[in-house]
Parts: sequence; structure tokens; C-alpha cells
Amino acid sequence: MRAVGLDRVMWGSDYPHHESTYPHTAAGLRRAFADWDPAEVRQVTSENVAALYGFDVDALLPIGARVGPRVDDVRVALDEVPADSASPAFTRR
Repeated sequence: MRAVGLDRVMWGSDYPHHESTYPHTAAGLRRAFADWDPAEVRQVTSENVAALYGFDVDALLPIGARVGPRVDDVRVALDEVPADSASPAFTRR
């Protein structure tokens, strides 16, 4: 992702497809972003999409705080892959 520029990348979920990380989305995010700089996580998971679509980030902050996950939650290494997940996010690195 860094090779193409983080300003050109957005994280997305494939829910409701069978290969999505749901209901383990937070674990999938932890697996992908645990070792990333918090500013880069924020850029790829929210700021880029907000800029592209013109979302009012200030209006969305209370919802994000309530629903989560927060960047600090995502930056915790995943100890164990969910056994019942069919997502390639847990099998490929």
C-alpha cells in the first residue's frame, strides 16, 4: 500500500460476502494494522474515504466513538485467528 501511496488507499469490508471478516471485523483490522502508525491507520480506514466522498468527519465522530473500533483498539496484535472465519484476511499475510 505504501508503494502506491497511503493517500490512494481505503480499507473496506466485504460484508456480507462469505469471505468477509464478519463477525470478526475488529480482529481482521487488528491483524492488518496492529503494527501501523496510528496516523496511517486513521488515514486508510477513515480519512481517505471521508475526503473522497465529502463526509463531515466532525458529525461522524460521535457515531464512530460509540460504534468503534478505535484506532487504539486496532493497534493490538491479534493473538489467535478466529477458528470459524473463512476470510483470507486470516490466512494470508
